[in-house]
Amino acid sequence: MISKIEKMVIIPAKRRCVSITRDEAIFIYNFLRERKITETLEIGFAYGYSAIYIMSATGAPHIVIDPYQGEFDNLGISNVKKLHLYKRLIFYPDYSQIILPKLVLSGKKFAFVFIDGGHRFDDIFIDFYYSDLLLRMGGFIIFHDLVFKSTQLVAAWIKYNRHDYKFIHTSRGNLIIVQKCSVDNRAGNHFADFCLSPDLKNKFHNLVSKIGALLKISPKSIFLS
Repeated sequence: MISKIEKMVIIPAKRRCVSITRDEAIFIYNFLRERKITETLEIGFAYGYSAIYIMSATGAPHIVIDPYQGEFDNLGISNVKKLHLYKRLIFYPDYSQIILPKLVLSGKKFAFVFIDGGHRFDDIFIDFYYSDLLLRMGGFIIFHDLVFKSTQLVAAWIKYNRHDYKFIHTSRGNLIIVQKCSVDNRAGNHFADFCLSPDLKNKFHNLVSKIGALLKISPKSIFLS
């Protein structure tokens, strides 16, 4: 199947960097097959390359969200059709911030989410926020494009604020894998800094401690948890 995909999928050479690499695609393919995952969601579509590998691995329906297929000359849809996978594709040509809440309200659940849509920090963060609500316990989220600072910061936020997730090691340097392992039991005012330099962190904690001393309350009850 892999050789067939590589032979038939069309990705313009000038825009090859938009898509995941062949190595990343095969990694995701094997990741899903080894775990027998069939409930999948993807944010971002472009040329359909990752979606094709996901559907080939699971043999099951696959939900994809992307409002920009027209900007890719509908090549993603065309690639999926050429490989006779279109019947498995459930495609929403709209923004993830519109579709993801609707999926939450519908009660839909997934064992795997691939986030590769908008690459601004707030885009990625919102995609993670709703993907978390849609993810089954034990499920996985893979983020693409660790090369971007925005992706790195979302990963840092998860690391320091979402202890119900664990990071899964991968040698693929442009992918981040997290797994939901427990219930999110953060306090209502929880926030752990995830982007300040060590020097600024120390200054911030000292300031909070001084404020706490003046108000005679614990620093944790001001900003931190």
